[in-house]
Amino acid sequence: MLLAALLALAGCKIELYAGVSQKEGNEMLALLRSEGISADKQPDKEGKIKLLVEESDIAQAVDALKRKGYPRESFSTLKDVFPKDGLISSPVEERARLNYAKAQEISRTLSEIDGVLVARVHVVLPEERDGLGKKSSPASASVFIKHAADIQLDAYIPQIKQLVNNGIEGLNYDRISVVLVPSADVRQVPLAPHYETFFSIQVTEDSRGRLIGLFGVLITLLLVSNAAQFMWHRTKA
Repeated sequence: MLLAALLALAGCKIELYAGVSQKEGNEMLALLRSEGISADKQPDKEGKIKLLVEESDIAQAVDALKRKGYPRESFSTLKDVFPKDGLISSPVEERARLNYAKAQEISRTLSEIDGVLVARVHVVLPEERDGLGKKSSPASASVFIKHAADIQLDAYIPQIKQLVNNGIEGLNYDRISVVLVPSADVRQVPLAPHYETFFSIQVTEDSRGRLIGLFGVLITLLLVSNAAQFMWHRTKA
């Protein structure tokens, strides 16, 4: 029992992210472990998972995941944009909401491309100048993609523009611009650990609290064990 308690405390980790999908959680877990970070996952009641790391590894873990675009952004769906609230919108509002939902879906699709960290699609719709249906300017769209520095996406620009052109009504291929920005893949340099002395033992500042907890558990278990032995001998006498 003593050994089990000590091992439980020694392996204690804290929550890094929660409510992550199984697929994304496994990808994040694999990435953290490839960076040499001790990480685990636990399921929750909603079928999602949470990631656990050592408290001393939080900064390094967040930095490693951020460089690879994790956790992924959640996008709105048609169901989110058009809730069943019974309210009636104008045709212009309906079209704007529909195009926004489509832009969100396209952003989600673009984010699935290998190496894409962040994807945004911004649509500008024309406004009617008068009741005759004249437009101030044609519709346009801008696509922003932040990608991993070691991935080249320039060859995919025509396909990206075609995807947006086919996905949103009233857009012209030539009115779609695509901006590709490589990520600055700068690794965080870990700071040298600060050591403290605890009962003539050199420990890091982050490990000091855990060591105190281990000693506390050890002393408590010894006291309980001695009390149990004393009571047992007393009943036998």
